Amino acid sequence: MSKSSILFAHSLWGLPEGPTIRQGLIDNCLRLRDAGYDAVEVACFLPESDSFDDIADASDQSGLQLIAQVHSKRDPSIDPQVACELQDQLWDQSSERLPTPLIINSHSGSDAAPDAWNDHIISHLNRLSTDFNIPLSHETHRGRATWNPRDCIALLKRHSNMKLCADFSHWCCVHESLLDLFESELIEACKRSIMIHSGVGFAEGPQISHWRAPEHQAALERHLSWWDQIVDFHQGSERPLVITTEFGPRGYMPTLPFTNQPIADMWEINSSFRTYLAERYCSAK
Repeated sequence: MSKSSILFAHSLWGLPEGPTIRQGLIDNCLRLRDAGYDAVEVACFLPESDSFDDIADASDQSGLQLIAQVHSKRDPSIDPQVACELQDQLWDQSSERLPTPLIINSHSGSDAAPDAWNDHIISHLNRLSTDFNIPLSHETHRGRATWNPRDCIALLKRHSNMKLCADFSHWCCVHESLLDLFESELIEACKRSIMIHSGVGFAEGPQISHWRAPEHQAALERHLSWWDQIVDFHQGSERPLVITTEFGPRGYMPTLPFTNQPIADMWEINSSFRTYLAERYCSAK
């Protein structure tokens, strides 16, 4: 694909905090821009909406496009309409105070909820996407309605306009495998994906130690095969495919015993992986 057909993003997750929220956002966005990223993925929450103006300034100063990450309620005892009204407030405030996101990436629904509850949440989010004319992806994520291949595909069948952010590392963790028993489900998920979170999972967890580690090459190749399909399916799309390099920080990344030090450098892993994926998928970048 061409350089403009794939955009690379990095989340603020795990990046150093600044002396103030505003300065930290600006410093990190400038660092991402200088490292070759096109966009920044930012989690947006109503209790922290005071930072929306700072997010807008950081995006403007760095020239990075914005990916807004939102999180619906997970507790199925909450009336789904109440959960949807909270999303209405978030989308309204963000539309007034943030630059228009390239994509809104949603952690949607709950693995503990019945189908009807999740359907209500996802239908409402999809309507918001249409009303605001902003692409929406539902991330394949543990703890959410998309927590496993079969339930996710059932959702896709019930919601013909539903799109995904493919983070299949979660499914590897859930099923303790590289998903060899879910080939048809993965093909359907790849067809519906408009975004990739390029975490690499394995049979015993959601994140390998390093994408270059020889002991994890089978897991890497498996994930690359899925992303290759997504890139192929995305050919000819009017909108760019977004890839967020997302090896997570200490806490998500294992730590050395008794030191709480991460076993690898998150920034180095993500930066080098971005370069590798750009060379694989867009030779002009």
